Amino acid sequence: MKISTRATLLSLFMFPGSGHIVLKKYISGGIFIGIAAIASLFLFVSIMQRANDIANQIIEQRMPFDPMKIIELVTAAPPADEAQLLNIVIKVFIVTWIVSTIDAYRLGKKQEAK
Repeated sequence: MKISTRATLLSLFMFPGSGHIVLKKYISGGIFIGIAAIASLFLFVSIMQRANDIANQIIEQRMPFDPMKIIELVTAAPPADEAQLLNIVIKVFIVTWIVSTIDAYRLGKKQEAK
């Protein structure tokens, strides 16, 4: 398999920046991995906070253990300021993923041409 294909597939299906590591472009790979990891961590913390809030409401008996009510709370839109921040973080993650994949392909082709 060509190095450009391997790097592209790694960046596309594993994690942004992983293709750069294969290409020995450690700084750019680290930047892509860092941005994607921070965005992922932020999303994970946000999801866990929401789940913890719902669990606390059930434990403190402020809400009955009703699966339909839980689904309603889980799928409810977050407050406007939090929703805006989450949208920005998701967009940053997606753009990082796309740019990382395209750049890995470009750098792989460049290495193959040498």
